[in-house]
Amino acid sequence: MKKLFMVSTAVVLFSTLYFFKSLMEQPAMANSGGAPTGYTGAPGEGNCSGCHGGNNVNESSVGSISVSTDIPSTGWQPNQSYTITVSVTASGKSKFGFQSQVVNASTNNTRIGTVTAGTSSQANVSGSKTYLTHLNNSNTGTNGRSWTYTWTAPSSTTNNARVYTSVVVADNANFSSGDYVYTNELLLTAATPTSILREFGSEEVSAFYDRSTQQVWIDTKNTSIEWQSYQIVNASGQLIQKGNLTNQSLQSVNLLQSNNGLIIVTLYAKQGVKTIKLF
Repeated sequence: MKKLFMVSTAVVLFSTLYFFKSLMEQPAMANSGGAPTGYTGAPGEGNCSGCHGGNNVNESSVGSISVSTDIPSTGWQPNQSYTITVSVTASGKSKFGFQSQVVNASTNNTRIGTVTAGTSSQANVSGSKTYLTHLNNSNTGTNGRSWTYTWTAPSSTTNNARVYTSVVVADNANFSSGDYVYTNELLLTAATPTSILREFGSEEVSAFYDRSTQQVWIDTKNTSIEWQSYQIVNASGQLIQKGNLTNQSLQSVNLLQSNNGLIIVTLYAKQGVKTIKLF
């Protein structure tokens, strides 16, 4: 009888330990394909430590987080698209995840502009917010990992924007404990009214689209203008391509993907901007 009691006790103890182990593993495993919404560290939200814990948030001895954009120092311009890059580094680690969002800096609880997921991320909408997070095939790396997505600025510069981001450095043991969490907050400043670009006239610059070769030709007739960059979107506002311009009077852009419908070309210079619709 005593032996039977000891066996039964061992079975119960093993079952209990297995049950709690399963509970600990579940969040880590379930989130490998993307984080649940509401964990960027924005006001009123938690961060990734809600499911991954055991260590201090922003533990500098293990890793670090950085969030960067290609917005110029003069600030973002209305309706222009910018790339936001989220990076995490942690020596000896190989499993990572992230969640990020862009909100109105005045309220911190509503989306501002629009975001589009990159090839290594996905977008999830919850209420008035859109969250970017990793994919099943973008949660690994060697000593770190980066993800990108596109933010298109709103039509008005009345309010600044703010990016809230939380990342996870996992121990790859399928346990939520033992992971490290890092957070970041980045202010995206709008251009001041005096630096909003003027619209160039057709006598200063023009463009045409050669569909047979998938080339956009740009004729910068006024060579005294300091041309800087271009951006090409489709009729839905989705970014097709962007890059830098030179001060050559005639230059071409080879599109990396074919487009049969309307494209909208925006040309930026130090002194102004020109938007051209090409059919």
